[in-house]
Amino acid sequence: MNIIKLFSVSQSMSAIKRYSQLHLLKPESVMEHTGFVCLFTYILCEKINSVSGEKDKLNIGLALEKAVIHDIDEVVTGDIPRPTKYYSKDSSKIFEEIAEQGIKQIISELDLDFQSRIELNWKTAKDDKEGAIIALADLASVVYKLWDEVILLGNKKLILQGNQVFGYVQNLSKEIKENFDFTYDQQLAINNVIYQLLAICAEINKINNPLLGTLKTFERSK
Repeated sequence: MNIIKLFSVSQSMSAIKRYSQLHLLKPESVMEHTGFVCLFTYILCEKINSVSGEKDKLNIGLALEKAVIHDIDEVVTGDIPRPTKYYSKDSSKIFEEIAEQGIKQIISELDLDFQSRIELNWKTAKDDKEGAIIALADLASVVYKLWDEVILLGNKKLILQGNQVFGYVQNLSKEIKENFDFTYDQQLAINNVIYQLLAICAEINKINNPLLGTLKTFERSK
């Protein structure tokens, strides 16, 4: 294991800022985001396992392995804004290929004995039940950032994002129900989290934004 390279990866994750297209009062690094996703994943997995039979319990160790590295490719690619990344199927494929090359480069430079395992966990980070929790934690981090910026810091420039993220949460909720065979009690625990995230987005949408009023006035005057 190359410690200096690991330091370098950690430094890069701390330096790379998310939400490059938005004006933030308190910028967030990829490292901060990763920490949030890991914490959220752990807490939610524990909650789900508390209402699960032995054979239905989630593998918390696997979930955390995936959470830790789910965005490590951004050390090479940087934080790509969602509208750019998913602009089209072709653009998504191109960025995915770049990310795959990036993760291979990072793993190789770290000089680890379990390279194939890291690469597999990165590729399948959101593919199984544990991955569904990571996807939810990943989106929860976006809701958290909106809550932090708009509710706590008063950044009204992000109010418009509330409705968009509300839609993202709804879509993910549907995908989880359709694609993953969670038990009834497990799904209830997940739904509880989703409902709270939706409520936070709805609360953000209710906030009066002077800019919106200006836009509406302009539209009426045309």
